[in-house]
Amino acid sequence: LPQLLVWKEVFGAYIVLNTQEASVGLTFDFTGPNVLNALFSSNHGLFIWSPITAFGLAGVLLLLRKDRRLAAMLLCNFALQLYIVGCWPVWSGGISFGPRFFLNSVPAFAIGLAVLLHELERRMPRHVLLALCGAFVLWNLGLMVQYVLQLIPRAGEVSLRQMVSNQFVVVPGKILSLILRAASRT
Repeated sequence: LPQLLVWKEVFGAYIVLNTQEASVGLTFDFTGPNVLNALFSSNHGLFIWSPITAFGLAGVLLLLRKDRRLAAMLLCNFALQLYIVGCWPVWSGGISFGPRFFLNSVPAFAIGLAVLLHELERRMPRHVLLALCGAFVLWNLGLMVQYVLQLIPRAGEVSLRQMVSNQFVVVPGKILSLILRAASRT
């Protein structure tokens, strides 16, 4: 629904077909969705490009014990989103950053993450949980740097070894360089 509303606002129609993709015959394949690729591929797979979403889904599963109805609705929403994304030939999102086709599932991830953090807070110190959340934020910021600076391909499979190596070896130097360049201008 949020995507349809954005299309209506931006393009004036609720359903927008990419004429280039439609002209070459790309259509949904409802019989063979790429569910595993949409979740685990280095080509913008949800859990690779945004690993905290896996923890958000785990939290939604925990929510089943407390609020079955809400958890069931969130899981159904995610499952439908995953199915639709997986049925589209360009399930990876093309050259977009990360798994953008899962934006409609952000409420499920956020609620699930809140539930999971609430459960973990009983077993772990809050500063440890904050550090873990910060690490996930830094992971995504590092991927953004890699994407913008084209250290990794914008579309297609990415070497996971290269991606991880860049995160810890290349990206910190690039960020420091940008900070120093900006500081020298002031």
